Amino acid sequence: MAPAKKPTETAREGFAASAPKLAPIAGDVQAVKKSAKTGGLKLEEGAAQKLQKELADIRVRVVAMMREARELDVPLHLGSSFVAHAMSERLRWAAGGAAIPVLGDFRDVLEDLELIVKRADKKFKETEEQAEEQFRIAMENVDDVAGFYNQGGDQR
Repeated sequence: MAPAKKPTETAREGFAASAPKLAPIAGDVQAVKKSAKTGGLKLEEGAAQKLQKELADIRVRVVAMMREARELDVPLHLGSSFVAHAMSERLRWAAGGAAIPVLGDFRDVLEDLELIVKRADKKFKETEEQAEEQFRIAMENVDDVAGFYNQGGDQR
């Protein structure tokens, strides 16, 4: 008969099963982050604030779930026998121990997304300001040229 797994092994297995599902998401987040750094991520005006709020709301819920999972990480008193103790530990880890690392990774991904959206919004605003400044300068140049010709300058 195979030896019984320790509760910590069961928790690690639970995390190991979830971690690969988060890895592609984390990879996608890194690709979006790179796009945001180079200015390739475009957000409509006002979309960034809405998205930031939604991401922050989700992150708050994940942190609350982590707190609740930690509250579940308490010994269960199912009896004094070896079997009761083993079941208590296994249920304890299943209830909270395995969830906390996965939720922590998800929280980290959400924080990365929030920073990406902030960066993209900042880039959008900088680009808008630059475009406005270039337009203002162009209009001043048009006014200067128009004034020059209206005063009779360079009549060919």
